Amino acid sequence: MAAAAILIAFTLHEVGILKLPLPTQANQANTTTPSDDQEIVLKISKGRGNTTFQLGTLIFDKPMKVRFKPVIVKVDGKAVFSLSGIVELQGPRHYSIPMPCFYQVGDAQCVRVMMIIPGYDGPILIQPGDYQAKLSIGWESTGEATVTLKLVVVPEEGPEPVPETP
Repeated sequence: MAAAAILIAFTLHEVGILKLPLPTQANQANTTTPSDDQEIVLKISKGRGNTTFQLGTLIFDKPMKVRFKPVIVKVDGKAVFSLSGIVELQGPRHYSIPMPCFYQVGDAQCVRVMMIIPGYDGPILIQPGDYQAKLSIGWESTGEATVTLKLVVVPEEGPEPVPETP
């Protein structure tokens, strides 16, 4: 598994629904705390790899429809690669939001199911409560690269969200 340094924060367009302590990386021997720029810095290696990051606590004080959106800030390296992820929220309920093929460089192979994914392509309704959040990122790459990204939580208005599966 490639070594990965991570800096992460949630960016919100609405105040008062989120409270996150400094996140840490779930890595075998070490943890990394974020700096003030609140970005994820992911170092990927050749081949396939993945890593999971403990993000902190998400607090929803009321039911809210949201989408999770990874935003690429910068890419260093000449590798051809693809990234996929899963955001998991564990609290009064459990939510798992897959984010397949959220970024590709070059002709990297990445298979995407052609359906609307609640919480990624469209909104998902999150019930009130405190949720432990984690992000898992997987990659397939022809070489080494460093990807800087942010994970944005976007409150949604408008049509009803896709129904949850029990």
